[in-house]
Amino acid sequence: MTAIIMGTLKYDAQSRCLRLVMPGPGDPQATPVWPEGTRPIIDGKRRGVDVPGIGLVLEGDKITGGGGASTWRKDPPAGIKIPEGCLPSGPDGTVIIIGEVTEVKRA
Repeated sequence: MTAIIMGTLKYDAQSRCLRLVMPGPGDPQATPVWPEGTRPIIDGKRRGVDVPGIGLVLEGDKITGGGGASTWRKDPPAGIKIPEGCLPSGPDGTVIIIGEVTEVKRA
């Protein structure tokens, strides 16, 4: 999984989950799976994560990194659980597995 990942972190209030909104027609969304050791946080009123070696990534921040995508509903990886409500709509339930974050542009 070495594809370039780019997107803006968004908090979905209905599912209470983070999504990555990627550039492209229709602003496609995917559920991020963060590197091991990442912790969820709330900083003021913004939600996000604390990524080891990178620091805070908050809703509205743009990230660049490396990893790959998975069509979760069709072929879920073993050992990782994501609540159904956290998957984006559509038949695939696209998930972005983030291997590394290389850049964060603060909102």
